[in-house]
Amino acid sequence: MAELRVPGGEHFFGGDHFLKNANEQRVVWLPIGVAQTFAFVGSDLAAHAGPADQRDVVSETPGTVAVSNIHKASDKITFTLTASASDVVKITCQSSAGTEVGALIAVSGNVENHPGMQFDLLADVMRGSNPVKTLAVQRLLLNDANNIFNQKNAANVKRHGGPMECGKVVNASGKDLFGTMSPIFYEYPYHEPLDQVNDRADVRYTPETIFLVRTAIKGLLAKGTPVRVGVLDSPVGMFVQDRQLIAYFTGGHTTLIVGCDKAASTFMYIDTWPGGSKLKYQGGIPGPGAPKDPCLYMGLFNAEYYFTRSLKKNSSAPNLLRQDRNTEGNFNTGRGNYLEIVSGPIRKP
Repeated sequence: MAELRVPGGEHFFGGDHFLKNANEQRVVWLPIGVAQTFAFVGSDLAAHAGPADQRDVVSETPGTVAVSNIHKASDKITFTLTASASDVVKITCQSSAGTEVGALIAVSGNVENHPGMQFDLLADVMRGSNPVKTLAVQRLLLNDANNIFNQKNAANVKRHGGPMECGKVVNASGKDLFGTMSPIFYEYPYHEPLDQVNDRADVRYTPETIFLVRTAIKGLLAKGTPVRVGVLDSPVGMFVQDRQLIAYFTGGHTTLIVGCDKAASTFMYIDTWPGGSKLKYQGGIPGPGAPKDPCLYMGLFNAEYYFTRSLKKNSSAPNLLRQDRNTEGNFNTGRGNYLEIVSGPIRKP
């Protein structure tokens, strides 16, 4: 059978590797009104090429998902799909004799943001015309180990020199997917100066600083820029440099914020540590192609007030950007290594 490909997909670590449904059919997500180009490739196609070439790509429901721009080469047929309505449509590649030599399932519909997110950069990617990037998001949300944000997969280990390079993975893969990236100021963390951390409550932040950070992150997301943030997972006993905790030292980590709500109180992030966080993503195209299980590479941060972290006992304004307890994975409250934002796109004032 012919293989389904996306032109340029090899850049995304073997991006021709489509995920399949329970019937072993390759599935693509197709936003309404956006043309996307694919290709069937294989020796089965070459056997039917020639002067009387009757090979074709056919939609079972052309009224909702249309096929156009068919170009034939000896072992490849390139074609464009455009959806006009929500549907689940089988697209087949047929030989000159009319037999099926390749197929895909196109799940079409309007792309929605994750509930509550005013800005959702993953949904923005899925609304676009680049099937390579849509496939990269699909593989992330459906927990494919070869997704571009898994810091432990073979491609990222080779690309960045080891399995513990979360910051490099966030930066490179974020730029690959979104085309842009925020700065990050690890050496200017948001906590108040400290000498050592004997208890997590020793790491304190002012509400004023946290408000500025929230505002800056939302502003970048509004421009379509994902936001790198340094986080703490195990600050107790962490090395202190010039009275500061630096997130690229042991006890720290880096994540990528890709969404937030209108109030800049909840932030959606990608976690490069497999299973470190988990979030049931409910944006994208609803229906049969939507993820059924939580994504093991995503979570939420909430702006919260912590009495034990407060410098002003008469204030209840949020003084911490903390991992949502409902999105905890291997980073969690029970183990004392939940995530909190300590540095990011602005310096501490």
